[in-house]
Amino acid sequence: MPKRSQGTESVELSPVQVLCAAPRGVPLSLKLVLLLGGVGQFGWLMLLIGTAFSAAFVPMIDWSSVTFRGRVESTSGRVVTIEDTGASVGGSENQRGTPIFAYTFEYRDAAGQLRRARSYRTGRGCEQEGDSVNVQYLAASPHRARIAGQRLGHFPPWVLIILIFPAVGMVMAGARLRSGRRWIHLLREGALATGHLVQKRPLNYEVNKKAAWALTFEYTAGDGQTYQYTAHTTEPDRLEDEDTEPLLYEPYEPARAVMLDELPRGVATDADGYFKAVGLRGWKLAIVPAIVGAEVLVVAALMLR
Repeated sequence: MPKRSQGTESVELSPVQVLCAAPRGVPLSLKLVLLLGGVGQFGWLMLLIGTAFSAAFVPMIDWSSVTFRGRVESTSGRVVTIEDTGASVGGSENQRGTPIFAYTFEYRDAAGQLRRARSYRTGRGCEQEGDSVNVQYLAASPHRARIAGQRLGHFPPWVLIILIFPAVGMVMAGARLRSGRRWIHLLREGALATGHLVQKRPLNYEVNKKAAWALTFEYTAGDGQTYQYTAHTTEPDRLEDEDTEPLLYEPYEPARAVMLDELPRGVATDADGYFKAVGLRGWKLAIVPAIVGAEVLVVAALMLR
């Protein structure tokens, strides 16, 4: 059971053995662990890689369905060069997919001005350099043109599927940020109580090949009412090693809580009940998010250039 003395609360628990009275200070390095660690770090890595791929490929996608709109004029043109772009669609690690070719062509617009443009297709067509081709261009923007049947970008729109990668990373990182903010608030403002396990059930998913479990604890808050809190974890043993488990709950909303043994490893207090800093561990976790932030700024600057 918790004990109170001289502005501190103590409970038989390690490494958090004593908690000073709220509001408590939470060191910045510990905040970084809570906000950026665990599955969130995988999310930031996915964002880092996914953003780089997206920055490279999205500008090369054909946006004709959006940008090639309005009155379209047709005229004859001549193929100047046909080049293998080096990009391809499909294929595997050991076999290249279908190559994407760039066709540079010349044509005259309605005003008689000679223009040169480039369009793309997957696979080599039957056209040869010097051949006459049908050219389509926008009446309002005669410089925007393509050979009929080809596209304005290297890749077809379905290549946008690559955005799934950074999107999943964003969800993972965002979920950890949300949990981290809740944990930090409870560490700073939460009231200490003990809960006893009333239900344990398996969940239908795994994290890092570890089965996930839902453990429901019942506890009595300072208002004398009984509440329940369900912790989701892949390490149920950490929450079952004592007859009762310590937790922190929101004094003004007691149903909001967190089990202390549910928190990331490294959350600990000193002899006076103040949370300890975790040193370089927290700062290391900030490296990838910082790189992602810089990467996004660079990409935005290049797009606005």
